[in-house]
Amino acid sequence: MDYHEPWITCRTGKKVYLLAKDEKAYYLIEVGKHLDYETEEWLQQQGVSEALLKELKLGFTYIPKAALRGVAFTGTEAGENLYLYLKSEKKKLTLELDYTSAWLDGFFLGIPRLTAPKKKEMGAPAWRKKQQDQQLFHRLRFVAPAFLIISIAAGVGYLVTDHWAVYTLCLICLFAQIGLALVMPAYFTIYLPINRKRQNVWDLEGSFIVLTVILLLRARLGWLSYEALWYLLPIGAVFGAIIYWRVVDFHYEKWALPAVMLLGAFGCFVMGGQINAVYDFKEPQSYVLEVEELDFSSGKNRSYYCWVTLPDEREVRLNISQSLYRELDVGDSVRVEHSTGILGIEYAKAYPIE
Repeated sequence: MDYHEPWITCRTGKKVYLLAKDEKAYYLIEVGKHLDYETEEWLQQQGVSEALLKELKLGFTYIPKAALRGVAFTGTEAGENLYLYLKSEKKKLTLELDYTSAWLDGFFLGIPRLTAPKKKEMGAPAWRKKQQDQQLFHRLRFVAPAFLIISIAAGVGYLVTDHWAVYTLCLICLFAQIGLALVMPAYFTIYLPINRKRQNVWDLEGSFIVLTVILLLRARLGWLSYEALWYLLPIGAVFGAIIYWRVVDFHYEKWALPAVMLLGAFGCFVMGGQINAVYDFKEPQSYVLEVEELDFSSGKNRSYYCWVTLPDEREVRLNISQSLYRELDVGDSVRVEHSTGILGIEYAKAYPIE
């Protein structure tokens, strides 16, 4: 490939630069409002120099060739890293375009070539491209939009109907997305860091988050005992670790492993409560009980509770809605449905008396 521009287009963070040179130095020129297309044309015609850059009022870093101890590349394609080793520091730049080794050798003629730091692992775009079948990748383009539509429809349907069949559809949709990310990581992911959004991968993150948030809005706990946490939390944490292991995009975030394990444990806790109640098809025991006390949690997102005594003389605190909390006074009565769910977790829920 021939290059007509006498510079390397690169970036560091979100800022784009032109790395240019003359006989004495290299110039790291910041691409900004003063560097438009006409200015670039003028630089190409006149040749880059310190005096011209100052005249054009362009922001740049002056790097004398004598101060450059060496350069190193992790590769020559867009996305690979370029290291400039100065006397007192090392500058890391990322290539924005594809180059050839011969062109880069000519650009840094006379500058020692050093060994670039080893990458911890192959970059995500590279390993995905290597493993993908492009025809299959193209055929899978409808999967992410389809999951988004189904997730919204199933989630809203569950919020409205509270029916076990719709909830089952939600679970199938949720675990199908996780399954695709685990089994076909070269094609699908449920998480992409912001700086990797342009990857050649189908992103299920949006539909996954939408469905997860909707399911959280219909948390079904009301547990009267919490022994189930001894097995639900570890199961969720292990499942989170498996997701971290298989979803390579998490590996680029230092916080990811503990965060994913924590979210897995929390998700299993919430989902355990939902499954326990949603698939409890037997008729619950129903009581009309007197409200003995009312209270609420502190903080921005308050939870509201009422205290009642069950027929077996156990005093329990039950979560209630804000609207019911405002209607009740101590001494009023509520209808309490009490049961043991499919997971063997005892739960109860308070409702207004119709």
